[in-house]
Amino acid sequence: MTDQRSSSKPSADFEPLQNWIAPGETREQNQGLIIGGNPSTGPYALVYFSAAKTQPLAIFSDRDDAVATVSLINSLTTSPASSRIGGAHVREAETSQAPGVQYLGFTLTTNEENKPVPDTTKPVARMWVLPHRQMEAIALMEVDGPNGHRALCRFLDDEAANLFVSTMDAIFASISDRVA
Repeated sequence: MTDQRSSSKPSADFEPLQNWIAPGETREQNQGLIIGGNPSTGPYALVYFSAAKTQPLAIFSDRDDAVATVSLINSLTTSPASSRIGGAHVREAETSQAPGVQYLGFTLTTNEENKPVPDTTKPVARMWVLPHRQMEAIALMEVDGPNGHRALCRFLDDEAANLFVSTMDAIFASISDRVA
């Protein structure tokens, strides 16, 4: 049996839906995420990529969940303001009221001095990498979305969930660097 996690390239039947890149100081240091799959046979996957490796992180139950995740990440990465809640690793605060890592996107409003500030009263997008307390599984959750709270996919393992979080952090940092 081959280890699919160490494959160097997606198959020829892989239809990319969307990708996000966090540029490094050199091209070899670029890293990113891609969501895609085989439109005829499935499955759809969330995949990490860099110059050194390509690694599947999570599998979606269907194309609709993959498309919903694309929409959610796009909403977060294009929001004029964002916030991250949680530790460096997904299971760091597993027993707290808000375990895992959350990403929130906000619109802007103005304060008393007529300066733009994040409108934190209602996020426009909210994604939660949530460990399940009774199981080893870690899910990518859409929170307060059009279908309420729901799991979009399950990560293959803790390492995959943590790699997703560190890559999302790098993507958000690169966006902040471009805006600043």
